[in-house]
Amino acid sequence: RYRHIIMADASALFVLLEHAAGYALFEVVQFDDIASLLEDNASSVTDASRFGRAVKLKSFRPFDSAVEALENCNAVSEHAMTETLRG
Repeated sequence: RYRHIIMADASALFVLLEHAAGYALFEVVQFDDIASLLEDNASSVTDASRFGRAVKLKSFRPFDSAVEALENCNAVSEHAMTETLRG
């Protein structure tokens, strides 16, 4: 079983989502512990209203072309940072 770890000491937690359309940066505003990420609690990310209360979109950077999207997807899979992500 997983230990419950309280994230109260963290000043801010951000999640970066890489998608075919671009990069989205979310700030987690409602997060109690690591256990909420387990499969039993998957509804918190599949239910749009619950997800919207847990995170807030801070930034979105769309890709300019399919070529740029593919280059960034490949870079992410290789754990590399692109200029698009740095910018």
